Amino acid sequence: MQVKTMLQSCMMSLLPFMVAHAGKCVQEQHASAFFGISSLSINNACQAVAGWSSNSAAFVNNFDGNMWGDTPIQLDTLIAQRVIKVCINNSGNALAIWSTFIKGIRTANFDGNNWSTEISLPSTDGIDPFSFCLDDNGNAIIVWEVGRMITTRESANLGVDWSDDDVLGETTCNTICSPVFSMSCKGNAVAMWIDQGGIKAAIFDGNMWQKPGANFVAPPEDGKVYSEGAIAVSINDNGNAAAAWIVEDQGTAQVQGAFYNGASWELTNFTSLINLPSRFVSLITPTPPSVSLNNNDRALVGWLIFPSIKPASDLANVLASVQFINGKWEGIDSFPTTRGGQRRLLVCNNTAGDGVAASSVTGSIVGEDQNIETITFVGDTSKWSSISTHFQGILNELHCAKLSSSGASAGIIGLPSDTFLAEAGVASVLCCNTQFPLTASSPTSLEGTCCLNRFAMQGEFFRKFTWTISPDSDIVSQNIYRDDVLIANIPPTQTTFEDHNRPSIQAKYGVSAVNAAGGISVPAEVTPIC
Repeated sequence: MQVKTMLQSCMMSLLPFMVAHAGKCVQEQHASAFFGISSLSINNACQAVAGWSSNSAAFVNNFDGNMWGDTPIQLDTLIAQRVIKVCINNSGNALAIWSTFIKGIRTANFDGNNWSTEISLPSTDGIDPFSFCLDDNGNAIIVWEVGRMITTRESANLGVDWSDDDVLGETTCNTICSPVFSMSCKGNAVAMWIDQGGIKAAIFDGNMWQKPGANFVAPPEDGKVYSEGAIAVSINDNGNAAAAWIVEDQGTAQVQGAFYNGASWELTNFTSLINLPSRFVSLITPTPPSVSLNNNDRALVGWLIFPSIKPASDLANVLASVQFINGKWEGIDSFPTTRGGQRRLLVCNNTAGDGVAASSVTGSIVGEDQNIETITFVGDTSKWSSISTHFQGILNELHCAKLSSSGASAGIIGLPSDTFLAEAGVASVLCCNTQFPLTASSPTSLEGTCCLNRFAMQGEFFRKFTWTISPDSDIVSQNIYRDDVLIANIPPTQTTFEDHNRPSIQAKYGVSAVNAAGGISVPAEVTPIC
């Protein structure tokens, strides 16, 4: 199981649900009005649990791998629930934790057959927001910020009994003070937060916390400001961790990060490892990064950046990314995304290094519906490969479950805009065990020349290209790129292309093959000399 399964166990979600089996989604409606924020968690057996608040009560429902329960379980009737979060482990046990305005934090557990009655955590009023996770042995950790103190409790019996408060450290944040948190299936955990203008982290080795004290992962420096709410961290079963964050240095926003090898953190500037098209500049603030670390100590980090040329809505954004592989960080070729503005990006990877990124995509027209878009990462080639649009909605969380070596399976949590506007509530979508298509074989022998058409006293520069098509038998079309931006989609057997009305400046061109499953090959590329 991947650490991302545990990292993303606490998810934003509401019903109706959609569950995919063998790549086919079946929608299940549950009549209920929703209030507040909800959560969803999936394990490697494609079992799931959802929690939400409705009409001032807390509810949960279980998915057994085939279908949801006929009737949701009501856990609590206290007035005005604020946040509910759920987590299910690979043993099929689950834990729900929710906060209220009346009696602080409440919990209930699922033993594989039934949900328990609710239990109050004493002296926990006002700890919302919080993070928690559950390992495969039923151990749970909850982390929150109260009074500028990063505080935690542990439970060894599915949340029935909890330890006393344990302070990990202090935070000097301004607005977003809650720490980011990740827990592996074996019980390793990491909490990370901002303090005194730097970044600190505490590591839980399964028995006790290693508190940072005066030590920083990223120390404070004059002129550097770490963005609150823009930190991501992931820990695996080996106890190693990877993290990423945004830092503004002298007015320039950059993405940095670190790898924890079980003993110390090693800092790296991710922005300096990637090559971007010229229209993208570091002054454009990127989206908060997302990170996933598998149990082979291979990490995938992704974030989105935006073009500096206006109007930005008419140009594709770029997925920028790095990976930690063979003991070092390295850049990954940038990948153009759908036109419009992505508001959030989340990534996950599997043991083979294959992965997926998901984002919410807005159109160029104000008020246009958003879509959930995914991009496939192929570990063997270290390339982003194919783009797919799944449904209308706003991405809340990406949760990887059952990530096999043959493809990336993921649960995607969305918020359909029509439900949000109509009911002022939220809906969710879960796709479990959906195979994202792998890459197609690339075209070969791409050649490009610069040409000039003369018309009396005028002339027109254009580029002419020839290539050999992909050898795959299931190719349905081909994509043409100019400087990593998709400019045309052409028939599968076409072997020539002309790009007219181009100035006599150099540009990189690429041709990729698209197969029937939606997989897109790594582009064959050429830069004609003019």
